[in-house]
Amino acid sequence: MEDTRLVVALGDSITAGNPGWDPDPARRAAEGDDETSQWCWWAERAHRGLRFRNCGVGGERADEIAARLDASVADGADVLVVQGGINDVVQGRPVEEAARDLGRMVRRGQELGLQVLLADVLPWNKGWPGAAPAIRRLNELIHELADETEIGVLPFHETLEDPDRPGRMRAEWTADGNHPSVEGHRRLGERAFAPPRPPWGVAQLSEIPATEVAPGFDLQLAGQWRQIRSHFGIREFSANAFVATAAGEEIVHAHVEDPNDPGHRRGDEELYLVLSGRAVAQLGEERVEAPAGTLVFVGDPATRRSFTAAEAGTTVLAFGTNPGVRFVASAFEREAGRPPRYR
Repeated sequence: MEDTRLVVALGDSITAGNPGWDPDPARRAAEGDDETSQWCWWAERAHRGLRFRNCGVGGERADEIAARLDASVADGADVLVVQGGINDVVQGRPVEEAARDLGRMVRRGQELGLQVLLADVLPWNKGWPGAAPAIRRLNELIHELADETEIGVLPFHETLEDPDRPGRMRAEWTADGNHPSVEGHRRLGERAFAPPRPPWGVAQLSEIPATEVAPGFDLQLAGQWRQIRSHFGIREFSANAFVATAAGEEIVHAHVEDPNDPGHRRGDEELYLVLSGRAVAQLGEERVEAPAGTLVFVGDPATRRSFTAAEAGTTVLAFGTNPGVRFVASAFEREAGRPPRYR
């Protein structure tokens, strides 16, 4: 029988699953009885070896959630997911106080020997635009807290944010403008949640599964795409491998590096390594022969770049980051491929 680890999800109505579900049978009659209306339900099915305990209570502020922590993890928890803060915003409580209480929960979980993850705050459609600055500031504090305590952040906000309407959830991902819909919960469970990463990892490139581009994403990739960053749970830079299955394939598609979110001033710097085989790099108007061992650095995000394989098996590694700002995975990684393996 496979060993399982218990993940306690501690939060407010976003974790509870309102308005479609509630973990408390006494509240379920009012909220609904659709168990798929909880991100925990989807995460348990997406990640083998994990089982979830939903400890969400609707309407609670971060300080109220914190008061339930010890009781929630008392009997055998391995991982603690802390989610909260939106009700602090709704009730006009200073976001610094909410962040302080979230920090108390993170540190308490660590004291108890738990692996801890912290979810950031979703967009709030019905509170937009007035509440957007407070949510933005609270999420900044959440990411600062995660850096200080060396834990992973579950990117709830960017997973459900509508790229065409920043600060709001996409219509089909919210049930009522306040909470995720079932489809929204599915995205949170499958795409935003990932277990805490181990302290180190080793892998052969061939062991990292090739990713199929998700249906509906307007991009066709030649060859194989292997997500190194996702496999190891890398937090501060992108890392991908592109492998040619035939000569002549444009394995790194022609592109420029756009900013990854509205807060970024410019796109990523990128470093490419031709690991094996031979490639031709197109850098703006110049063509560069790139045999195995060639490093190509593109510091100007506006430079259009591509790599075409001269022989089957050619492998190009690509690494990128955005200097001076918090790393955010690109839309290409977030939407085109598989969910991350670790946080």
